[in-house]
Amino acid sequence: MIRLGFLAIIVLCAVSALTNPAQDFHKKAVYTKVATEKAQSGLLGKIAVDLLGEHEILPLSYNNYILFSTTTLNGELSSVGIFSQVWCP
Repeated sequence: MIRLGFLAIIVLCAVSALTNPAQDFHKKAVYTKVATEKAQSGLLGKIAVDLLGEHEILPLSYNNYILFSTTTLNGELSSVGIFSQVWCP
């Protein structure tokens, strides 16, 4: 039974490492959040992200921890990503 639990932990770690979101996913999530907060409209925020998506307008720092990843903006946590999902606190 212990071997089965150990195998499950290894599989979970492998899946987490393989589905760790890349920097582009974090950048898009943070830009969408910032644009939506500033515009107070989801549609305007999405348009702003589409227009400014290729330009580096925020000094984001991407941190890859193999099993999950984060980005920071001015020293503060701005997004967390795991299992191909990115959340902005």
